[in-house]
Amino acid sequence: MTPRHRTSPAHRARFAGLLLGVTTLAGCSDFNITGWNLSDVAVTAGDFDNVAAPLDRMVVPHRTYEGIISVATWDPSYDYQDVAYKVEDLLGSSANMSAFSTIFVASGTRGLGQRVYNGLEPDDELVSSPDVLKNTREYVKNGGVLVVTDWAYDLVEQSWPDEIDFEGDDTVYDAAQTGEIGRVAADIVDPEVADALGYDTMGVTYDYSNWAVIQDVAPDVRVIVQGSPHYHPDGQTSETLQDKPLMVVFQPPGARGKVVLTTFHIDAQTPEIMDALITAVVGNFQTDGGGTVAVQ
Repeated sequence: MTPRHRTSPAHRARFAGLLLGVTTLAGCSDFNITGWNLSDVAVTAGDFDNVAAPLDRMVVPHRTYEGIISVATWDPSYDYQDVAYKVEDLLGSSANMSAFSTIFVASGTRGLGQRVYNGLEPDDELVSSPDVLKNTREYVKNGGVLVVTDWAYDLVEQSWPDEIDFEGDDTVYDAAQTGEIGRVAADIVDPEVADALGYDTMGVTYDYSNWAVIQDVAPDVRVIVQGSPHYHPDGQTSETLQDKPLMVVFQPPGARGKVVLTTFHIDAQTPEIMDALITAVVGNFQTDGGGTVAVQ
């Protein structure tokens, strides 16, 4: 697929001397990740990741809020013009967000980056909105589960700036988007999740270049998956990252909910592994049949 474009990141400055290494941090937070029982689910439709894929496979009901920037690359036939619900209606309304136990925000959801991915027009009207950031923080504080993938990372960075140290200048939208396309041999380093799954390794596929790179995390952030992918810090030179977080989860101070962030796309992973990982890390979902999906 055609690589996405970005500007070169500015020099990293935030968190110097504040954070510990990834290996030390893995599993240090004391809240339970697995076993959350979830009901109503919302997803945003973004250009680069069909976050509803595991929900569809597990027959989990969900409402889709259209957030396509230009065209859904994961589904060329997707007609977003006729969708009744818009991402602005979801993130722009505390009441609408609170109607769901879980919200998946897909990579390529409009309004969450510096500019439109294939153009120069501004695309930051949501992530730069104080109301959207307030709604997002209150949603998690009140018990909501927020799941964010790849390019939508700016929503997490702006809402909880002290939790994750992304590559590049933290004050510049999209600056972390320096990862390279490819497949990475990764480790599931959180013991609770590894025990729930019954295995501690997985392959992670990065189906697009310029994915959002995490450099480090705060002590209360749990690293679920880590690996050593390639990235281009100056926009050209390729370098290897060593044991960096690829999927993390944290519970903000005073919050009853949690935030799950993946640097990879949900729809690009092996279905059986992704379904089990989502169920273990996000929660047990109610199905159309009235039962729940749990890790087997």
